[in-house]
Amino acid sequence: MTQKILQTGAFVVANDLSQEHLNRIWSETMDQGRLKLLLGGFPNLDTSSIPPLDAVHAAWVLHFMSGEEAEATAYQLFQHLKSGGRVYASVAPLYANEWPGLEAEIGKRKQHDLAYPGFFENTDEFDNWSHDNTRPAPTKFHFFDEESFKRVFESQGFNVIDSFWFTRPSTNADSPVDAKKDLGIIVEKP
Repeated sequence: MTQKILQTGAFVVANDLSQEHLNRIWSETMDQGRLKLLLGGFPNLDTSSIPPLDAVHAAWVLHFMSGEEAEATAYQLFQHLKSGGRVYASVAPLYANEWPGLEAEIGKRKQHDLAYPGFFENTDEFDNWSHDNTRPAPTKFHFFDEESFKRVFESQGFNVIDSFWFTRPSTNADSPVDAKKDLGIIVEKP
Protein backbone atom coordinates (compact mmCIF):
# COMPACT_ATOMS: atom_id res chain seq x y z
CA MET A 1 0.00 0.00 0.00
CA THR A 2 2.80 2.42 0.89
CA GLN A 3 4.42 2.11 -2.55
CA LYS A 4 1.10 2.73 -4.33
CA ILE A 5 0.48 5.88 -2.32
CA LEU A 6 4.03 7.14 -2.91
CA GLN A 7 3.49 6.69 -6.66
CA THR A 8 0.81 9.40 -6.49
CA GLY A 9 3.43 11.91 -5.31
CA ALA A 10 2.17 12.03 -1.73
CA PHE A 11 4.28 12.29 1.42
CA VAL A 12 3.75 9.09 3.45
CA VAL A 13 4.17 8.29 7.12
CA ALA A 14 4.42 4.50 7.47
CA ASN A 15 3.76 3.17 10.95
CA ASP A 16 4.23 -0.39 12.20
CA LEU A 17 5.05 -2.28 15.37
CA SER A 18 7.71 -4.23 13.48
CA GLN A 19 11.08 -2.67 12.62
CA GLU A 20 11.49 -5.48 10.06
CA HIS A 21 8.34 -4.37 8.24
CA LEU A 22 9.49 -0.75 8.24
CA ASN A 23 12.94 -1.77 6.96
CA ARG A 24 11.31 -3.63 4.07
CA ILE A 25 9.20 -0.57 3.19
CA TRP A 26 12.33 1.61 3.27
CA SER A 27 14.35 -0.75 1.07
CA GLU A 28 11.53 -0.97 -1.50
CA THR A 29 11.13 2.81 -1.74
CA MET A 30 12.83 4.68 -4.56
CA ASP A 31 11.98 8.20 -3.35
CA GLN A 32 12.81 8.00 0.35
CA GLY A 33 12.55 11.79 0.69
CA ARG A 34 8.75 11.51 0.75
CA LEU A 35 8.68 8.71 3.32
CA LYS A 36 8.81 8.90 7.11
CA LEU A 37 8.95 5.70 9.16
CA LEU A 38 7.37 5.62 12.60
CA LEU A 39 7.98 2.60 14.83
CA GLY A 40 5.49 1.88 17.60
CA GLY A 41 1.84 1.40 18.35
CA PHE A 42 -1.11 3.67 18.86
CA PRO A 43 -2.41 5.10 21.11
CA ASN A 44 0.90 5.43 22.99
CA LEU A 45 2.87 6.50 19.93
CA ASP A 46 4.82 9.76 19.92
CA THR A 47 3.25 11.53 16.96
CA SER A 48 4.85 14.93 17.51
CA SER A 49 6.94 14.60 14.34
CA ILE A 50 3.98 13.91 12.06
CA PRO A 51 3.08 16.80 9.75
CA PRO A 52 -0.57 17.68 8.98
CA LEU A 53 -2.08 14.84 6.93
CA ASP A 54 -4.64 14.65 4.14
CA ALA A 55 -5.56 11.02 4.79
CA VAL A 56 -4.82 8.00 6.98
CA HIS A 57 -5.10 4.34 6.01
CA ALA A 58 -5.45 2.14 9.10
CA ALA A 59 -5.96 -1.51 8.24
CA TRP A 60 -6.00 -4.33 10.77
CA VAL A 61 -4.97 -2.15 13.69
CA LEU A 62 -7.96 -1.14 15.78
CA HIS A 63 -9.24 -4.66 16.46
CA PHE A 64 -6.26 -5.21 18.78
CA MET A 65 -7.42 -2.32 21.00
CA SER A 66 -10.06 -1.74 23.63
CA GLY A 67 -12.75 0.81 22.79
CA GLU A 68 -10.95 3.41 24.89
CA GLU A 69 -7.61 2.74 23.16
CA ALA A 70 -9.30 2.94 19.74
CA GLU A 71 -10.90 6.26 20.74
CA ALA A 72 -7.52 7.60 21.91
CA THR A 73 -6.05 6.55 18.56
CA ALA A 74 -8.89 8.27 16.69
CA TYR A 75 -8.22 11.39 18.76
CA GLN A 76 -4.54 11.37 17.71
CA LEU A 77 -5.52 10.92 14.07
CA PHE A 78 -8.04 13.78 14.34
CA GLN A 79 -5.29 16.05 15.71
CA HIS A 80 -3.00 15.30 12.74
CA LEU A 81 -5.53 15.51 9.93
CA LYS A 82 -6.15 18.68 7.99
CA SER A 83 -9.75 19.90 7.85
CA GLY A 84 -11.47 17.68 5.27
CA GLY A 85 -8.91 14.94 5.87
CA ARG A 86 -10.14 11.37 5.89
CA VAL A 87 -9.44 8.11 7.68
CA TYR A 88 -9.92 4.87 5.77
CA ALA A 89 -9.95 2.11 8.38
CA SER A 90 -10.76 -1.57 8.46
CA VAL A 91 -10.99 -4.30 11.04
CA ALA A 92 -11.33 -8.04 10.66
CA PRO A 93 -12.86 -10.60 12.98
CA LEU A 94 -9.77 -12.79 13.20
CA TYR A 95 -10.58 -16.27 14.46
CA ALA A 96 -14.32 -15.50 14.72
CA ASN A 97 -15.06 -18.62 12.70
CA GLU A 98 -13.19 -20.64 15.37
CA TRP A 99 -15.19 -19.22 18.26
CA PRO A 100 -18.63 -20.87 18.48
CA GLY A 101 -21.03 -18.79 20.49
CA LEU A 102 -19.24 -15.49 19.83
CA GLU A 103 -22.31 -13.71 18.47
CA ALA A 104 -24.42 -14.94 21.41
CA GLU A 105 -21.80 -13.70 23.89
CA ILE A 106 -21.67 -10.28 22.23
CA GLY A 107 -25.49 -10.21 22.25
CA LYS A 108 -25.47 -10.79 26.03
CA ARG A 109 -22.99 -7.95 26.47
CA LYS A 110 -25.18 -5.61 24.38
CA GLN A 111 -28.05 -6.24 26.79
CA HIS A 112 -25.87 -4.68 29.51
CA ASP A 113 -25.47 -1.52 27.38
CA LEU A 114 -21.70 -1.85 27.04
CA ALA A 115 -20.29 0.75 24.65
CA TYR A 116 -17.92 -1.86 23.22
CA PRO A 117 -19.55 -5.28 23.69
CA GLY A 118 -17.19 -6.97 21.23
CA PHE A 119 -14.04 -6.29 23.24
CA PHE A 120 -12.49 -9.25 25.04
CA GLU A 121 -9.64 -8.46 27.44
CA ASN A 122 -8.68 -12.13 27.68
CA THR A 123 -9.89 -14.43 24.90
CA ASP A 124 -8.60 -17.45 26.83
CA GLU A 125 -11.43 -17.02 29.33
CA PHE A 126 -14.12 -17.72 26.74
CA ASP A 127 -15.31 -21.31 27.30
CA ASN A 128 -16.13 -22.18 23.70
CA TRP A 129 -12.77 -21.19 22.23
CA SER A 130 -11.83 -23.76 19.58
CA HIS A 131 -8.72 -22.04 18.27
CA ASP A 132 -6.27 -24.01 16.15
CA ASN A 133 -3.12 -23.75 18.27
CA THR A 134 -0.84 -23.91 15.23
CA ARG A 135 -1.42 -20.16 14.80
CA PRO A 136 -0.85 -17.68 17.60
CA ALA A 137 -4.03 -16.01 18.76
CA PRO A 138 -4.27 -12.59 20.36
CA THR A 139 -5.11 -12.55 24.05
CA LYS A 140 -6.90 -9.20 23.73
CA PHE A 141 -9.23 -8.74 20.78
CA HIS A 142 -12.09 -6.50 19.63
CA PHE A 143 -14.86 -7.84 17.42
CA PHE A 144 -16.38 -4.60 16.15
CA ASP A 145 -19.86 -4.18 14.75
CA GLU A 146 -20.80 -1.16 12.64
CA GLU A 147 -22.33 0.72 15.56
CA SER A 148 -19.30 0.44 17.82
CA PHE A 149 -16.84 1.07 14.97
CA LYS A 150 -18.66 4.30 14.11
CA ARG A 151 -18.66 5.26 17.82
CA VAL A 152 -14.85 5.18 17.91
CA PHE A 153 -14.64 7.98 15.34
CA GLU A 154 -17.82 9.94 16.05
CA SER A 155 -16.80 10.29 19.70
CA GLN A 156 -13.73 12.20 18.54
CA GLY A 157 -15.56 14.60 16.21
CA PHE A 158 -15.32 12.76 12.89
CA ASN A 159 -18.21 12.62 10.43
CA VAL A 160 -18.90 9.13 9.10
CA ILE A 161 -18.97 9.13 5.30
CA ASP A 162 -19.58 5.39 4.91
CA SER A 163 -19.29 2.09 6.75
CA PHE A 164 -19.53 -1.26 5.01
CA TRP A 165 -18.80 -4.97 5.15
CA PHE A 166 -16.48 -6.26 2.46
CA THR A 167 -14.39 -9.22 1.34
CA ARG A 168 -10.67 -8.73 1.05
CA PRO A 169 -9.41 -10.27 -2.20
CA SER A 170 -6.30 -11.63 -0.45
CA THR A 171 -8.25 -13.85 1.96
CA ASN A 172 -7.59 -17.53 1.36
CA ALA A 173 -9.08 -20.74 2.72
CA ASP A 174 -6.30 -21.12 5.33
CA SER A 175 -6.77 -17.63 6.73
CA PRO A 176 -7.93 -17.17 10.34
CA VAL A 177 -10.44 -14.64 9.02
CA ASP A 178 -14.08 -15.05 8.12
CA ALA A 179 -13.66 -13.45 4.68
CA LYS A 180 -17.23 -12.18 4.50
CA LYS A 181 -16.95 -10.04 7.59
CA ASP A 182 -14.26 -7.40 7.20
CA LEU A 183 -15.62 -4.03 8.27
CA GLY A 184 -14.55 -0.80 6.67
CA ILE A 185 -15.23 2.82 7.50
CA ILE A 186 -14.50 6.17 5.89
CA VAL A 187 -14.61 9.20 8.19
CA GLU A 188 -13.81 12.87 7.66
CA LYS A 189 -12.57 15.65 9.91
CA PRO A 190 -14.90 18.66 9.54
